[in-house]
Amino acid sequence: MSTETTVHDGLEAFNSLPEAEALTAVASCCPLPEWGSTVVSARPFRSVEEAEDQAGVATRAIPDGTLPDVLNLFPPIAVDRGGDSRAANWSRQEEAAIHASASDVKAQLVETGLKFKERFGYTFVIAAAGRTSPEVLEAMKERLRAEPGQELATSRQQLELICRMRIAKLMQQLDPGLQGSL
Repeated sequence: MSTETTVHDGLEAFNSLPEAEALTAVASCCPLPEWGSTVVSARPFRSVEEAEDQAGVATRAIPDGTLPDVLNLFPPIAVDRGGDSRAANWSRQEEAAIHASASDVKAQLVETGLKFKERFGYTFVIAAAGRTSPEVLEAMKERLRAEPGQELATSRQQLELICRMRIAKLMQQLDPGLQGSL
């Protein structure tokens, strides 16, 4: 079965899910219930791109005052919280290069992440898939120098990238053969 067919089948499966199951499924993309409601209520989607666009709309709709709380629901970079949830597995996949890094690099990421949280009050998020540990560390250090309003906007952009990527992954995983794994 081609990827295109699987994605189409996954999109069809997502569009057909009862609301409660769809909300549970999208919580792996973003744990904010209002975000999930915004995405789920926009169904049916005609394409994965349309679902990704709605993920972007939902992310941009998160109030600035709520965004830090949402960001704090994500695990810190280089910290594996464990678990076998879809979100935990995706986080590990997205940060695979980071988790494979030398322990001193991971320690720098953790330390810089703590400084970031101390300064801004929320967890550093970045679309880490495909990035090396040095790239992520450099981005952390650069963003530590940002003004709070600028950094919140950057965090929102990164969260949107993560949510768009994860909604596409969700569609790939929801082919009829995987529906029992919700």
